[in-house]
Amino acid sequence: MLGKCSAGEEYTRHAVGRRYDNSTGTNHNNLGKVTFANEVSKKWTLRTGFLTDEQSAKMYNVLGTTRAILQDLNTNKRYPVAVTNSSYEEQTYRGNGNKMAQYEINVELAQQHIRR
Repeated sequence: MLGKCSAGEEYTRHAVGRRYDNSTGTNHNNLGKVTFANEVSKKWTLRTGFLTDEQSAKMYNVLGTTRAILQDLNTNKRYPVAVTNSSYEEQTYRGNGNKMAQYEINVELAQQHIRR
């Protein structure tokens, strides 16, 4: 079975409060709170397919890495990413109730983007 991947973004918004004035209609310069920048964190959740005990035993290399590259196989684009999982527990066929191991790996883009 092949693994799956889902992508998303997380935003940290930076705003400034201003005096609200509704007498000018829809003028956006007079809004009470104005967002001047968004920090965008691109994130992916990667799920492995079924792994053998031998493959599972090597997952600590993936989850414990300090340098990783995620490659989009459709576009061939490469992204430097940071693994954000905070723990690792080795899974075995027997330890999983006679089920093959599967892991979920959370990564985020190693470079922040700011939209202004």
